[in-house]
Amino acid sequence: MTVEEGAVYRVVDGQDITGRDVLDLLIAENWEKHLQLFVEYALRKEEIEGAKVEVSPSEAEAELQAVLNEYARKQGIPPSEVKLDKLANELGLAGNVKAMRRDVSMSLALLKIFHREGKLTNIEHVANPAFTAELTKRLQARVVEKGVERDPKKLGAGEAVRIGARGYNRGEVREFMKDMLDQQPRNIIIS
Repeated sequence: MTVEEGAVYRVVDGQDITGRDVLDLLIAENWEKHLQLFVEYALRKEEIEGAKVEVSPSEAEAELQAVLNEYARKQGIPPSEVKLDKLANELGLAGNVKAMRRDVSMSLALLKIFHREGKLTNIEHVANPAFTAELTKRLQARVVEKGVERDPKKLGAGEAVRIGARGYNRGEVREFMKDMLDQQPRNIIIS
């Protein structure tokens, strides 16, 4: 179920436990894991914006369908039986459908960048392991090039992470994490 920040899910000792409280707890529990994902997201976003690459909604949906079809092929099941939310859960992907769509769209933009640079010119889809390998290589190089600071003692007031010269505040990181954590099994919220 989707966690609604303003909804009251429980009352404990007269105190309302809201969706925001649930999300804040999930974010705190998953901070380090998701902070790394945020760093990768920020680096990817910067790369895409710098290259001025755009992906249309129809391109993103077509690529998402290609990802679903590849998953179905590998599992030996008809593509019509694979639904996006089921895929996200079965693959153990952090996040919900919105986060998965964002990831596929960004990955497609990066694939366009690799094509423009003459790399991976024969690769058509982001589900290809060669794309994943090239993306990992690119992100690792950017981390080394820019540097990433996570130590709260070395960050400025309100900063959650600094990538190169750019600091990201906790609110920015929280919004990213919220997209990844706002769909939770019902028993987590009401038990």
